[in-house]
Amino acid sequence: MAAMRKLMRIYEQEQDWPRAIEVFRELEKAGRAPQESAIAHYYCELAEAAHARGELDEAREHLRAARREVRRFPRGALVRADIAIEQANFALAEKLLGAVLAHDAALAIEVIPRLVRLARATGSPGEAAIARVVAGRPDAVNEVAIASIMSDALDFAPLEDRVRACLAGDEAIAGLVRAIGRDPEALDVRAVVDIAVVLRRLAARTPRYRCANCGFSSIEHFWQCPGCKTWDSQRPLLRFDLVAGLEGAKK
Repeated sequence: MAAMRKLMRIYEQEQDWPRAIEVFRELEKAGRAPQESAIAHYYCELAEAAHARGELDEAREHLRAARREVRRFPRGALVRADIAIEQANFALAEKLLGAVLAHDAALAIEVIPRLVRLARATGSPGEAAIARVVAGRPDAVNEVAIASIMSDALDFAPLEDRVRACLAGDEAIAGLVRAIGRDPEALDVRAVVDIAVVLRRLAARTPRYRCANCGFSSIEHFWQCPGCKTWDSQRPLLRFDLVAGLEGAKK
């Protein structure tokens, strides 16, 4: 079984997803299958590759296979939302993105850029769609705010509101704002945008995610931790590391 697990890791590294699925099935028969969500991710990898080639029927088949393995699988819903946005099925895309955010607020970093793409494609109804989706997670102010800052999406009022709340609620950022003689609770639009630009630049130089399993830190989001190879273990850091960001800027 140990050899089979190592073989599966090799196939993962080589991105040979069909063979990784075969090995997973063998381990499953022996009652030694690894993380349940792994095989759903394999199917999503195949779906994303098919989508990139424009093979939408094939992509949908892989996504159906992922859902058979893990119901309400967030990554699969995100790929389905990508396809729905491309095909102007905006109602379906909104439903899928809302379900992902409701399932896991940490995935705001994946949801918000897609939601913004949807909103910009639909025009004036787009802001209402954003409002409906983020209203489904009123407890996720920081997650949504950070994703909005990183996506440069402050031209939508529901996202700007959450960024304002995040800036005022973060002691370090609020302290800096007060230090320059401004009230963090009463910033004008220009000031919010300017602060968001600075934070986005600082964040580009500092880790934004940490694996809950091994502690591996990264700037980018990975579905599979590059350190311990665990799926779905990376979680976003909900504060901007101003000190590390400034040190990175000096370098």
